[in-house]
Amino acid sequence: CLLAVLGYHQATSDRVHIRAGPCVTSVCASLLACFAKEQGVVLLGILVACDVMGRLRCRETVPILGSLVSNWRRYVPYAGVVILYLAVRLAAIGSILLPERPSLVDNPLAHLPVGQRVATAVAVLGKYGRLLLLPHPLSADYSYNQIEAVSSVFDPRLWTGLVVLALCALPIVQGLRRRWAPEWGFAVALSAVMLLPAANLLFPIGTAMAERLLYLPCLGFCLLLGRAFRELTRWRALNWILPLVASLLLVVYGLSTRIRNVDWRDNLTLFSSAARAAPRSAKVRLNLGNELHDRGDLDGELHQYREALRIYPEYVEVHSNMGLAYLALGQ
Repeated sequence: CLLAVLGYHQATSDRVHIRAGPCVTSVCASLLACFAKEQGVVLLGILVACDVMGRLRCRETVPILGSLVSNWRRYVPYAGVVILYLAVRLAAIGSILLPERPSLVDNPLAHLPVGQRVATAVAVLGKYGRLLLLPHPLSADYSYNQIEAVSSVFDPRLWTGLVVLALCALPIVQGLRRRWAPEWGFAVALSAVMLLPAANLLFPIGTAMAERLLYLPCLGFCLLLGRAFRELTRWRALNWILPLVASLLLVVYGLSTRIRNVDWRDNLTLFSSAARAAPRSAKVRLNLGNELHDRGDLDGELHQYREALRIYPEYVEVHSNMGLAYLALGQ
């Protein structure tokens, strides 16, 4: 994705002629991005955001929408890549979206009415925002029923998500009105465009929430922090404080990463950590029970299966595994 964006920027830096070499590189990178991960289809939106920011920075008097329309040829190769990818996807799995609705365990949001699904997805956005600022605790799984459905307009999680959306919309709107530097809005728009296909807002995906889905959108968040750091350096009183704060953040987050890596040593440490961070996930309980079974801890295995069934009584796989555990105990 980044290579495609950089190539596009180099190819279109001359507003009269498009440079062929960087353009080919960018389009090829776009193709690789799509086939590496579905989120690659958002590249076209990212490039549009790049062009909007460029025009805002140049303070052109030409309307932005008209300028984008007049340069529509720039976007044709990338639209072609998206169409090609979707065609291959359709041929391979028989559907552009998911070929069938995900199970309740994997994504309970897919089993909700549209309005309730969107409200719960907005609440998840609030949790994503919190994790970007404070990435603790972390979990490898957020399946049923760790993310409880929003059932009331007074749910504080819904309002947290709405506040996050409002805070994201502010720099975009102010940037388009040329009141704020466009880089603020661009950074937020970048994260929003990258997260949109995986947010369960437009359509349900295979999971209700996953930290890995923030990997690409983190780029916009990092740009936002960089822009904020640049603005604060203009205050001479903060010249000695800013490097200290930045260094402290790097140390704290670096140590947090080191500590988190220990959780990924093996399946037992991973699922034990997930059970602490996401105790209401039936799938985490099942996986932890399976791992305890492989290690011969039948009592611990049965405890995790009981917890899984307490969360989701109709979990067929847990009932099956629990029966085998009782059989091994001669019961």
